[in-house]
Amino acid sequence: MQAAFAQIQQLHPEVGALYQDRKLWESMHADLAAMDLRRRFDVTVERQRQAIMQRAGGRFAFVFAPIRWLLTIGAVLWFPLLQPVSEALLQPTVWTFSKETLLVVVKTLSVAHFLECTTFLLLWFLILWVLLRWGMQRRVGRLIERWKQSDPEDELSLAGQTVEWIDELLEPVHRRRDRISAVIKQAEELRQQLSHCA
Repeated sequence: MQAAFAQIQQLHPEVGALYQDRKLWESMHADLAAMDLRRRFDVTVERQRQAIMQRAGGRFAFVFAPIRWLLTIGAVLWFPLLQPVSEALLQPTVWTFSKETLLVVVKTLSVAHFLECTTFLLLWFLILWVLLRWGMQRRVGRLIERWKQSDPEDELSLAGQTVEWIDELLEPVHRRRDRISAVIKQAEELRQQLSHCA
């Protein structure tokens, strides 16, 4: 930036007069402007992160809470403990607490059974994790693409923040242009008044 403004100032010395209070061709002012852009990017990225976190749960997160509980905690309780005991109790020959029922309870609490269930549950949670990560990655990817292509007025757009920063850098030029346009307009009005008088 410093080099660009130095070159502009050398080619067009009248532009240097516009930036007397903020000499962007000097390293201190150029560094401050660059830090301002970096700060804007940091704030925008943080806002994007917050927007992603808010949308990650979804609008109806509380509706899906029982399903999430069932797929995680329910699986941990059902497969190692409740399912084998329920299966033993629902046998047609076993209606009372017998040796067979006690044997099923003991087998259910055995290390071998827990190792089998742990292997299954690890696979189960790995599949859930992959599905959740894939779905979340797709949603986040769509959001980021939308922010890249969004209107520069969007506060979550990095391009919009860059355009706003550039507009602020060019504010003295815009003010000078507006003043010149106003003077030209007044001159035209005076010319028309003089032509009507003559």
